[in-house]
Order: sequence, then C-alpha cells, then structure tokens
Amino acid sequence: MDLKEIFTSLTILCSVIIALITVLNFKRNRKIEIENVVYKYKIEGYFILVDKLAELIDIINKAIESIENRDFSKEDSNKSADEVDLKAEQLFNCALKYSLLFPQRIITLLDDIHALVNADPPNKFQESIEDALKIIYEHLQKLSNNIDALYDEMRKDLGSQQLNKSLSKRLS
Repeated sequence: MDLKEIFTSLTILCSVIIALITVLNFKRNRKIEIENVVYKYKIEGYFILVDKLAELIDIINKAIESIENRDFSKEDSNKSADEVDLKAEQLFNCALKYSLLFPQRIITLLDDIHALVNADPPNKFQESIEDALKIIYEHLQKLSNNIDALYDEMRKDLGSQQLNKSLSKRLS
C-alpha cells in the first residue's frame, strides 16, 4: 500500500465519519425542533385552559355573591347556569383540542373538573339559602382542590421549576 492509497483511504474514512456525524446531528436537531413545537402548543393550551378556568370561577363567584346578598331570582339562576355551561363547554372544547399533547393525568383532572361543574344540584337547594350555600361552598372547595391539582400537574408537565432555576442562573 503506497502513500496515495493511504491518503485516499483516510479521506474516504473521514468523509464517512463526517457524513455520519451530519446525519446524527440532523436527527438530533429534528427531534429538538419537534419537542419545541410540542412544548409551545402545550403552553398555549395550558394558558387557554387557565384563562377559561378563571372565567368559569369568576361566573361562579358572582352567582355565589348574589345568593349571599339575597339578590338572586330564578331567572338569575338560569342565566348563571347558562353562563357556567357555556364557559364549561369552552373549557372542555379547549381540553379536547389539545388532548393529544396533554398527559393522561391532566386529562383525568379535567374530567373530574367537568364532572364537578356539570353535577346536578341536590334537592336541598329549595330548603333554605343557608343549606344551598353550604352545599355550594363544599362543591366549590372540591372544585378548587381539583383546579389546584391541575395547576400543579401543568407545572410538573412543563418543568416550570427547572426552567425557573435555569432562568435564574442565566440572569444572575
């Protein structure tokens, strides 16, 4: 084997190694690009869900305030129920839209929230306002606990804690 053949072999070997590195780099970058797109859509979906949940809770709180002030008629009750139903429908349409991206634990919590929001009121509502408020507060506490658990799961899914630490290090 003469010197020319050795250089040719080394050139071919280097070309193959460079081609292999290029292909591996392309695959890695492609994977990162897809992960970034999925992450972006997850964040978008979570922001919309949080916004819809806030609107839903606001409607529920206004209805409770009206009940507490004894300023609540059957017509107000129907209007509030329609508003809650509309916001709940918007919330769960959003959840459905992004369900392919959300982990199962998020979907399960959203299903639990949906069940609480759509639960039929017990017959005790007609007995007294105090009984009705007690039931509403208990129901609202369950809803609040589920929403808090949902927010915690969203933070875990997005890795907010690690991102905050990383951001703090970069900014320091």
